Amino acid sequence: MLSKTVSAVDLVHGVRLRVAELSDADALAAAYRRNRSYLAPWEPQREDAFFTPAGQRAVLRTKLEQYAAGTEVPWVLVEKERIIGCITLTGIVRGPFQSANLGYWVDAGRAGRGIGSAAVAAVVELAGSEMGLHRIQAATLLVNPGSQKVLARSGFERIGMAPQYLRIAGAWQDHLLFQRILRTPETTRPLRAALITTDRLTLDPLGVHHAAEMVPVLAGTEIYRYIGGQAPTKEMLQARYAAQTVGGSPDGSEAWLNWIIREQGQAIGFVQATAAADGSTSDVAWVIGEAFQGRGAATDAARAMLSWLCNRGIDRITASIHPDNLASAAVARRIGLLPTGSFDDDGEELWSGTTSFIHTAD
Repeated sequence: MLSKTVSAVDLVHGVRLRVAELSDADALAAAYRRNRSYLAPWEPQREDAFFTPAGQRAVLRTKLEQYAAGTEVPWVLVEKERIIGCITLTGIVRGPFQSANLGYWVDAGRAGRGIGSAAVAAVVELAGSEMGLHRIQAATLLVNPGSQKVLARSGFERIGMAPQYLRIAGAWQDHLLFQRILRTPETTRPLRAALITTDRLTLDPLGVHHAAEMVPVLAGTEIYRYIGGQAPTKEMLQARYAAQTVGGSPDGSEAWLNWIIREQGQAIGFVQATAAADGSTSDVAWVIGEAFQGRGAATDAARAMLSWLCNRGIDRITASIHPDNLASAAVARRIGLLPTGSFDDDGEELWSGTTSFIHTAD
C-alpha cells in the first residue's frame, strides 16, 4: 500500500495534476466523449458504456481500489472545473523491481501547449520523491512521434521494440519501449560520458585519439569569433583532451563530460557538460565545425546530451553565450534555456533552464 496520499501539483496554463476521485465520473465521461475520435487510434477499443458517467464510476472504483493497494496511481488533469486529460502509473511492482508503467493523454483542444510534458515531468518527480520508485516504463505506437517527444523531454530513453505488444484500435500492434531510471541513492554515482545515439547523430565519448580527426573540424576562424581562442593543432588538442578525459576536477566537485558529434560516422563538432558532483546542475556548451553549420546539428546534439543528463538526475542546466552570438542563442532557446540577464567577466550572458522541459520542436 502507498504510505501516504500522492501530492497534487500545479502545472502550466492553470492546469492542476491531482489524484482522481469518484466524483470525477461525470467530468471524465464528458472528457472521453469529447475526445473519442481523437483517442481512438491510440487506445483499446471501448464499449459505449465506457463513455457514460456510470461507466466511468465503475472504472474509477477499480482504479481507486488499486490506488489504495499501492499498485496504481490515477491522476487527472484539471483546468478550472474541467478535466482535460489523464496520466496513470499502473502495474506498480515493489521488491527488487520498484517499477511502474506510464500512460497519459491530453485533450485535443489543449495539445501542443506543453501540458503533457509538464504532467509527465511532475509524475516522474513524484514517482521518485514520494513513491520511492526506481524506474518507469512507457510504450508508444511506432507511428506516435508526438508521444515519443513528450517522453524524451522528461529523460526517457528508448530501450527496444516490442512486436504485437498491445491490442490497440482493435489490432495487436508493435510498440517502442522507453524507460526512465529515477534518481535514487543507489543510482547516484560519479558521472562518466557514455555513447549516445539518435536517429541522426552519434555522440562519441571523447578520447585523446580523436585529436587528429578534430583538427580539420575545428579549423578556420569564424567559430572562435565569440568563444575566443584559435584553431588548434593536433598537439594542442592531444594535450587538451588528455586533461578533459581525466573525468573531473581534482577536488571531486565537478564531472567533466565531453562528446564528439558524429553524423554518418564523420566528426562534425563536440558538446560538453560540466556537472556538479551533487547532481544538482550542469553547465553545457556546443561547437560545430564551420563546414557543418546551419543544419541543426548543434540543436540535435544538445538535446540528446540534455536528455542523457536528465536521465541521470540532473535537472538544472546553464550555458554562457556571448550576446552577439545569435546562432548559439537560437540553439539555447530551442533546447529550453532562457537568458537570465546576468553576465560574467568575459561579457557572456548566463542562460538557464531545466531538463524536465526540454523543447524538441524548432
